[in-house]
Amino acid sequence: MGAFFDMSVLASLAFLAVMLLVGVLLRAKVTFFQNFLVPACIIGGIIGAIIMNTTSIPGINQKLYEQLAYHFFAFSFICLGLRGTGCIQKEECSDTTKELVKGSIWQGFMFYMSMCSQVLVATAVIYLINFIFQKDFLACMGFLGAQGFTAGPGATLSSGLLWEKFGHANMGQVGLAFSGIGFIVSFVIGVPLVRWGLRKKLNTFPVGNFDKEMLTGIHDKENTPVGMHQVTTTANVDSLAFHIALVLGTWIITYYLVDFITFYCSKSIAGTIWGNLFFVGMILGMGIRFILTKFNAVHIIDSDTMNRLTGWSVEFLLLCTLAGVQFAMVAEYWLPIITVSLVLAFYALFFCLYFGRRVPGYSFERTVMLFGTVTGTIPTGLLLLRMVDNEYKSTVSVEIALSNFNFCFLFYVNLSLHGYAVYGWGMPATLAVFSATFIGLLILSKLLKNIGPKQY
Repeated sequence: MGAFFDMSVLASLAFLAVMLLVGVLLRAKVTFFQNFLVPACIIGGIIGAIIMNTTSIPGINQKLYEQLAYHFFAFSFICLGLRGTGCIQKEECSDTTKELVKGSIWQGFMFYMSMCSQVLVATAVIYLINFIFQKDFLACMGFLGAQGFTAGPGATLSSGLLWEKFGHANMGQVGLAFSGIGFIVSFVIGVPLVRWGLRKKLNTFPVGNFDKEMLTGIHDKENTPVGMHQVTTTANVDSLAFHIALVLGTWIITYYLVDFITFYCSKSIAGTIWGNLFFVGMILGMGIRFILTKFNAVHIIDSDTMNRLTGWSVEFLLLCTLAGVQFAMVAEYWLPIITVSLVLAFYALFFCLYFGRRVPGYSFERTVMLFGTVTGTIPTGLLLLRMVDNEYKSTVSVEIALSNFNFCFLFYVNLSLHGYAVYGWGMPATLAVFSATFIGLLILSKLLKNIGPKQY
């Protein structure tokens, strides 16, 4: 007799949970992982990918991980929207300084300059591969490499799935592969970069040696920080359940709103909107928080709880990204994936060192934060930053949150990633957008004096 219901979704999620626990155990016990501060989700995700591609486990469907990654990505942005900036209660945010404003502008500009230049570099590599090896790889495949490194797995998967709707097969899987490699790069290169800077004493505040908690990733029993606060009485509704309901409630509104809007749009516009479901969800989350603020009820959203839910979403997003890569589907693309990834890894290092050395104030901290962000995501950048600023005494951790406002003005760059594959712009016109954006931001950065003489 079989199971009463289809257990594949829950079984597939449970498999990821087991891989996460394996990752936690290995991080706590294996010196190699401790030396590189590899997060448990990366360890577990890589092991999960190997298992998924070499064995067959009854009840677990690897193909579900693409869908789950798409939704976890949306959940993470909805949490960010509901949470707000998360810094309004911090003492250092009570008086926004010139340093903080300039730093957040620098972080935002550098992120988009990196994305635009990575697109140009990756595209050149694809054209070179096609010329030398007489191949016919999709000319804009390098766009996914650049997006996978800078924007992370959720956005890249969304782009790849959108491209598949327009006849470009397996691009979702290719996007996941690029993103997974990007996360590995962020630690394989990022941690030695940090250790080099510490030896040279380039960081502003002394950090000493990494403590046991930092290395093992587990707090001592005498030091267990409070991660969330109750905003409802348990006799009425559990506070965590209430926050989950807020997230899922925002998601369902987002879903029906996007479904309604896209019904009246062309195929290309509709696909773009579905690919940016996460952004719509974040805007709605911000709107809900704004309304609650106006009614003096925003206290019912606990920022710490939203941080935990964001963390949960990102952890499982990364697990889905790595475990969801189907080797058989990306095997034919191994040459461009490996070549583009290697080139982008060293280009990202060059880019971050070049501009990081030339930003006044907290130069090395900003370099490290930028490298983690443009090869992984903001959480990986924050992890590297903690290694050089373990108490977040600099303004850099707050800058990265404020830098997200640049997203509102430069979001067209993200849409331009679809210019060749979806909108039919042609490669010269598409690359012109990225080139013009890079040059424009470079000029603005110089005018704002965010690029100057070498600081180290």
